[in-house]
Amino acid sequence: MDVFFDIQHYTCGYYRKFYINDINFTVKKGSLTGIIGPNGSGKTTLFKGITCELKAKEGRILLNGKEITRMSFRERARNFAIVTQKIEGADIRVEDYVMMGRIPYHSRFQFFETKNDVEIVEKYMEFINISHLRNKLMNELSGGEQQLVSIARALTQEPELLLLDEPTSHLDISHQVQLMNLIQRLNAQLGLTVLMIIHDLNLAGEYCDYLVLLKDGNVFNQGIPEDVLTYKNIEDVYGTVVITKTNPLSGKPLIFPVSERTLKQVQDSRTQNRIE
Repeated sequence: MDVFFDIQHYTCGYYRKFYINDINFTVKKGSLTGIIGPNGSGKTTLFKGITCELKAKEGRILLNGKEITRMSFRERARNFAIVTQKIEGADIRVEDYVMMGRIPYHSRFQFFETKNDVEIVEKYMEFINISHLRNKLMNELSGGEQQLVSIARALTQEPELLLLDEPTSHLDISHQVQLMNLIQRLNAQLGLTVLMIIHDLNLAGEYCDYLVLLKDGNVFNQGIPEDVLTYKNIEDVYGTVVITKTNPLSGKPLIFPVSERTLKQVQDSRTQNRIE
């Protein structure tokens, strides 16, 4: 396996509070990997560790064989780009916001963008299909549009790895699918390696090549979606009854929740059948 992102025995967290413990997984170059798990499982803590917002207590994270904590801020920004849930820059034009992604490539006393910067920004705004928004302010955009602009800015950093923190949160199903299709195209057409926290298990199963399932700060299971998203794994980690099926078109796993009322009806029916 062509490993270029490697987390080894990684532990980090908050003093006397929550920790993720002994995290181990690798990301293949050119793959689309999802980190899943219930609330409180450690997804956000792990993301903050990967982005160097939290310091490691033990272990290390390697990108292309180099420990990310040994990289300068500029070097990290050229190697991986981060898209968070919270999009800032309310009173800035979209085009100017996207241009900020070129800052890691500016020299110390460079105050204006170069012709190359302008061409790269234009390239990715067209690729993401947001050129028509260039003169709007960020606070005039919908949540879905802000996510697209934020991804365009990340791409102008020309990273090898794109890190996404729950990119589909607060979006309706139409915008969720549009955004996930875009991420899939970035992965396929640009050869961009993607690592993202994703909350929706059905989206994770449909779009990701590889999944890492967390529980209580530990890796509970990892592998291809078909192996990770089993009803037993989901019930053990999420503590809820589900039914898993296979998407007839993609062959990927689908998860169906079972309501308390339905479960009781099934149990009552089975009890009645035994009596009869």
